[in-house]
Amino acid sequence: MGRAAGHKEHLDEQLDEHLGERAAGGREDLRNGHVSDVSDARDPATPPAEPIINVEQARKDSLAVLSNSLARVEPEVRVDGVRAVTRVKDGSSVPKLTELTEKDLDKQVRASAAEGLGKLGASAAARLLAELEQTAAPPLQVHYTAALARLGDKAAVGRLHKQVKHKDLAIAFPAAMALAELSKPGDKKTLRALRALTEHEAELNAQVPYAGAVLLTKLAALRDDQAHEVLVSLLSSTDEGTQLAAAEGLVKLGDDRGKQVLAAVVANPASPNRLVAAVAQIPLGEYGGLELINQALAGKDLGQRILAARALGDIAQKSSLTALLPLITDGDWRMRVAAAAAAVTIAALIDPGQLAQASVNWTKGAMDSEDWAVRQAAAGVLADLPAADAVPLLARAIADKEKGVRLRASRSARKMKTAEAAREVVAAIQTEADPEVKEEQIIALGEIGHSDARATLAALSEEPGRLGVMAAGSLISVGDPSGALKLEAAVAAPATGMRLAAVQAASRAQKPIVLPTLKLGAGDRVFDVQLTAAEGLSLLNLEKALALPILTSAMKAKDTATVSRALTALTRFGEAPDDARTPAQMLESADPAQRLAAVPVVQEMPMAERLPLLRRLLADPDQQVRRAGVDAVESVVKKAPEEAIKLYKPLVTDADPVVRSKASGQMSRLVVEPPKTAATPAPAPEPVPAAAPAPAPDDALPKVLESLAQVKTAAAAATAEIEALDKIAAEVSKRIKDDDDDADKQVADAVRRLKAASERVEQTTAQVESAAKTTATTAGAAPSAESAAGLKEAQGLAAAARKAADAARRAARDAEEKGTAFIDSSKGDVTTLLSAAALSIRTGELGKADKSLAEAAKLLKSSGARNPTFDQLQGKLYQARADETEDPVAKRKHLTRAQAAYQRLSGSGGRLQADAAKQLQSIASELSALDAK
Repeated sequence: MGRAAGHKEHLDEQLDEHLGERAAGGREDLRNGHVSDVSDARDPATPPAEPIINVEQARKDSLAVLSNSLARVEPEVRVDGVRAVTRVKDGSSVPKLTELTEKDLDKQVRASAAEGLGKLGASAAARLLAELEQTAAPPLQVHYTAALARLGDKAAVGRLHKQVKHKDLAIAFPAAMALAELSKPGDKKTLRALRALTEHEAELNAQVPYAGAVLLTKLAALRDDQAHEVLVSLLSSTDEGTQLAAAEGLVKLGDDRGKQVLAAVVANPASPNRLVAAVAQIPLGEYGGLELINQALAGKDLGQRILAARALGDIAQKSSLTALLPLITDGDWRMRVAAAAAAVTIAALIDPGQLAQASVNWTKGAMDSEDWAVRQAAAGVLADLPAADAVPLLARAIADKEKGVRLRASRSARKMKTAEAAREVVAAIQTEADPEVKEEQIIALGEIGHSDARATLAALSEEPGRLGVMAAGSLISVGDPSGALKLEAAVAAPATGMRLAAVQAASRAQKPIVLPTLKLGAGDRVFDVQLTAAEGLSLLNLEKALALPILTSAMKAKDTATVSRALTALTRFGEAPDDARTPAQMLESADPAQRLAAVPVVQEMPMAERLPLLRRLLADPDQQVRRAGVDAVESVVKKAPEEAIKLYKPLVTDADPVVRSKASGQMSRLVVEPPKTAATPAPAPEPVPAAAPAPAPDDALPKVLESLAQVKTAAAAATAEIEALDKIAAEVSKRIKDDDDDADKQVADAVRRLKAASERVEQTTAQVESAAKTTATTAGAAPSAESAAGLKEAQGLAAAARKAADAARRAARDAEEKGTAFIDSSKGDVTTLLSAAALSIRTGELGKADKSLAEAAKLLKSSGARNPTFDQLQGKLYQARADETEDPVAKRKHLTRAQAAYQRLSGSGGRLQADAAKQLQSIASELSALDAK
């Protein structure tokens, strides 16, 4: 990579701001700023004692600044505001971002707002984004396409692959950045696109300084064969800017090999890049540049002040709020936005209650999902929640109708070390019919370790077979040694499965009483039994001489899982085979299975080696690897809690809600609750206590009450609009059901009124929220009891209005979709009939789908045309019918019809044929299963 001219801003900002012309030229004050300017900083007076800050009020005030920034007249302020609310994951800003995306006069604001909707997962905006994408000019269109791709639109990913080849780099580069974010490591198509852009590095530098380093970082994240090492080699460049850009890129990858370069730049008083280097160190847990950052915040250069504010947010120390909060009323709105975003970030990261609640809120919502995969993901977060919230959710998840959800919930229960959790698992195990889930529940009872499970485990241990053996091991874990005899008998059984179960149960028990079982297992004739026994010995750190030959032999295996197990056990014993792949090398693989296999090994390594590898896991582009990584951080908590907090901080705003929720929940157990008010000093020891001073008059109360009255008026108006919207939504459903002669016209009219009513609901609800924010501002950071009560009522009204509005608008969107499909189906052309059928299949209204397909079939027959989409939808309909019935004869009939429909797609080519092949394979498996019965 060649070097580029000019100074570069922090790599995080480069990647945030690749959006076009303003990104190239609008931040020159930051790019051209010199840290030597810090010497001109205002000389601070002797610092006073640190004041007590109402953190929750500070958060609300800062959020109000961010909200107001979205309506500022200056486009650059709106862009900053959009990026700020996106970065802090402020979901309440989605309606405003939607409005900006559609209506703002500035193209850069619209592009930034679209990107924000994609990153915030605003799926409700997908339809609008698709409409805007159709008519937008190419430089703006690419941002709508990227947003749709982030919302899960696979076709949009295909369009990004076309846009990345555009000759206009202002289109190609943002398309490449989006693809790099969305693609899996090893994706050849995306790697080719990024490599092609490196040939235009000199031109790209005009938009993004050191664009070559940006592209190398993305290539390395996708496991390009050479990019990572090229970045490392650039650390030796003679140009400090190139060194710094390479070090920043490596930090993005979780690689600390640029650490010395960054430290050297920070320590060099003559360097113009000290502030950028100090900020780049932060993700590595290095806060040595904090003094420099504080000096920059107090300086005169706007670009440096903005960068310093963001850095303080990333470090997230409560003491920084003292310097940041005055700046949310700064004369420059861009400074206000930066300070407010940092304050919101700090408030979220230092308050355990807020961290825990964020985790609870997502998990509760996900557990209500109709998608079992979402419920399964939520079940994996249960152990990270406060026990009071986790146990009721565990009771739901462990009784879920889907096996996958029950399995994940049972595994989560292992970490929930309470009697209440044990009782929920005991209750579930009584009715669980699936042996795999039941085994997980038995293991969970052992790892919870509570005596309440003893009677249940004792009864289960008397059962024959594998489950009885596993229960015997868990019985030992809860303090009953009687299970040891069953394990010793099982390890000598003729059946391999029983012997394997014995050593697995003994390994999990991790008690010296199981040593005879493990020693017998180490001498077994079946290697998997030997290996499991050797793992158990490593957990006890006993009989190393017996285990080492087995583990060394396992290192020669071809499958990744076996090598990982052996290497983990060897690491526990303090052994490191010379010829084995190191965990660092495993993390460089494009195969996520290889990277996941490194996780248990990393957890057993010495802390100095463990932390850098954990950072690489947490920076992995694959969400499954990051999820495993965030769980692995728990291995740091006992010995180095401060390091664990540093690892958790950036994950609280991760793109994956599971990672966010896990990190928030786990971090909430480590941070200390911030004081809400000043501590009361002890009274002086006097014979007669002085009379308490009269309370100061509450000057704010009249204004608070006046503002509360406005909230109530707005809430009443919102309630009326919500009720009106509900009535129109019900009318749409009724018109569709009645299906009168002119139903299509009646439904069309109702849908039109529905859209207008939905907009009025959003407007009136926003007015309630705005009035509540005004109440909060009026009450101030330390309101009196009366003002606080008024504020609480106002905020309660706003929250209730928002909840009711969101529910009503969701119902309205459903009614609108159904109404539109009804109107389309009444038009009588094949395309609209097929669209209506597709929607009906998605919503489970199979009778309507059948009707639409029957009408489409008549039209196709009369025209003599063939439509592959018709065949695909017929296949999907029959599959849905098969899923509905438990009757094997009916199920076979539906599956056979689905099979015939998909077979008609043979030779159609493209996505339809590929999907048909996949469905045919699935149907063949289901038919085979029916035959086996």
